[in-house]
Amino acid sequence: MNKRFWKRISLKRWHKIILTIVVFFILLLSILPTIAKWYINKHGEDIIGRQISISKLHINYFKFSVNIKEFVMYEKNGIDKFVSFDNLCVNFAPWHLLSSEYALTEFTLTNPYVSIIYSEEGFNFDDIIESSDTTDLEDTTSNPTKYLIRNLNLIGGYITYQDKTSNSTSEIKHLGISVPEIAWDNSKSELGIDFILGEKGKVSLGGDINQVAGTYMIHAKTEDIDISPFAPYLNEYIIASSINGLLYTDLIVNGEMEEPINVIVTGKAGIKEFAINDIDDNHFLSFADLCIILDSLNIGNGNYCIDTVSIQSPKLTAILDNNGSNFERLLEPYFSDTLDVSENTTETDTSTTEMHYSIKILEINDCAVAFSDLTLNRPFDFDITNLDFTMKDYSDLAKDVKMNFAMILNNTGSFIGNAIVDMLTLETFSFDGEIANLDMVSLSPYSEYFIARPITKGTFNYNVKLAMNPDYLDNQNAIKIVNLETGKKTKDTTAYKVPVGFALYILKDRNNLINIDLPVTGNPSDPSFKLGKIIWKTLEEFLIKTATSPAKAIGNVFGTNPESIRKISFEMLQDSLLKKQKNNLDIISEIIIKKPELIFTFSQSTNREEEMKLLAIQEAKKQFVSNQLALDSTALNTHEVVSKLQNDNVEFRYWLGMTDSTTMEQFPDFCMQKVGSNQAMALLNELMLKRENLLLNYFIDQDVPKTSVRFKMADLRNLPEEMKTPMFSIEVSMN
Repeated sequence: MNKRFWKRISLKRWHKIILTIVVFFILLLSILPTIAKWYINKHGEDIIGRQISISKLHINYFKFSVNIKEFVMYEKNGIDKFVSFDNLCVNFAPWHLLSSEYALTEFTLTNPYVSIIYSEEGFNFDDIIESSDTTDLEDTTSNPTKYLIRNLNLIGGYITYQDKTSNSTSEIKHLGISVPEIAWDNSKSELGIDFILGEKGKVSLGGDINQVAGTYMIHAKTEDIDISPFAPYLNEYIIASSINGLLYTDLIVNGEMEEPINVIVTGKAGIKEFAINDIDDNHFLSFADLCIILDSLNIGNGNYCIDTVSIQSPKLTAILDNNGSNFERLLEPYFSDTLDVSENTTETDTSTTEMHYSIKILEINDCAVAFSDLTLNRPFDFDITNLDFTMKDYSDLAKDVKMNFAMILNNTGSFIGNAIVDMLTLETFSFDGEIANLDMVSLSPYSEYFIARPITKGTFNYNVKLAMNPDYLDNQNAIKIVNLETGKKTKDTTAYKVPVGFALYILKDRNNLINIDLPVTGNPSDPSFKLGKIIWKTLEEFLIKTATSPAKAIGNVFGTNPESIRKISFEMLQDSLLKKQKNNLDIISEIIIKKPELIFTFSQSTNREEEMKLLAIQEAKKQFVSNQLALDSTALNTHEVVSKLQNDNVEFRYWLGMTDSTTMEQFPDFCMQKVGSNQAMALLNELMLKRENLLLNYFIDQDVPKTSVRFKMADLRNLPEEMKTPMFSIEVSMN
């Protein structure tokens, strides 16, 4: 029975042939991925000129999918990675080919890695592009290609770009791309891209493409993008040792695919924690935040509308020396390039596009400028702080652009003002400003340079009003200088050859005020009209006029020795009042009681470096007595031991670190090293405060009102030599 059964179902010969062919193709298809993987790994370099490694290659013929794992394409050296990924999964939809459409239902790439290197020889992938360029180009004159891609995903990508010509490296980490669907006939396609740029920069790109309308929208949002890797690309424009900052954006870009110039940008962008140092690594410019809020930038129509530009806490270091300014040196490449272009350009711009721009609000808050002038006979340092600036409704068509500003000048004076500018006629504007209570001692380096006399006392006040149009200018300058005094003639050879310093007081009224009015009028369209030259000439004549004789001190007005109320001198390290000083304070007390409308201002100064050295010696002795001798006594006994300790004490010298070969001229420096400059400065501040309290308490004991006496600290950085001694310079003003 079995034999008959098997004989009955036995295959015919052609059945066997078909079965054999089917089995062959099944076996062939099953081993085809293995053969393909082996061939690619073996002959990849022959195919594209690069060694390729694939760990696994799997083809699912039922799902029409291809899966590649652990793919690596190496650099030309066969060692370094050029491109790699952990997994690539592609699902095809072959039935779409019936309608001549190429379709993918899934495209997922996991952890791709790309290393792009640029050098003087070019990119590290140029050889691959050159080999692909030999391929015949497709005929693109036929109907457009139909395509469909769904579920396009890129997970965990990493891209590094190294530019060896500028020694910069940029990294894109945690790259993620998600596109639900892209099709040739879709009306709208959405996309999303997220990645980390640099160490902590976040980038998120979203948007959509409307292929029917031919438009697109991109939403670009970034956080903490480090700009320092891109600094080398600015070498064509600036010379800087470092440029740092964190870029952030939240922008929406709408555009047309057929007309690339028709782009509209809205949103905001900015940089925070920005800092740029010059070639010597010295601070030039920094700010906490620069934020630009865009109303709309319509590039196609040439309309640039900005809602707000806000700059927070900018700090600028400006230095002027005999070789120019640090600003010019920083921008030397830019100025050189601009000069070359202007000299060599023979063609003019024939564009007819009219451009318009506007800024609704421009504000600068808490700005600081540190200015140094090194062109004088000694350095001049001047600080501008707390600068606030506001400009509203600025545009190329605005007739009344309003500006307001306020600032502190060198910690003593103030400068406030406002202006109105006509942008249609730039020669039409008005300005109103006021400088108040600027301590003129800070200007002593200039007075020494121009008149060979230091300014030892004085307060500067200035009111300016200016109204100008193309045909007429009216400029009113009102200067008021309070209690101006100059010191002894210096040896500056750059000064004017006139003795103006001795006679500045002849213009003082009975209240020690100097009032100068400098009205200037004229026609700005006149080529010979120079506003600055006219004002300077008037001031020069004023200085010459006041240089004929010395003035009398305010003490003569009250019938007492002028020197008794001009200054109160102290000895180095003195922290108590002597009899002569008390006598002078008694005279001042009597004057204040008789004239209660007067205000006496005591400006304290000293030789900072010398007194700090003496304080360092004194403190070093205290530390030596306390630490080395370990005395357990009262402060008085300790003070007695310190006062008796000689500078040349052997144990004390060794404790300071001095040797037998060390001279006594080096003794103060060893004491300063032992105590520390910060501690010495703290001791000096404590001593100067104590001296101030000595005077204040003495006046209180004499029943002098507190409102009649004021104290301030002189600008120790710019003191003339004759004021580098412990003393109080006295200024008298009216209440």
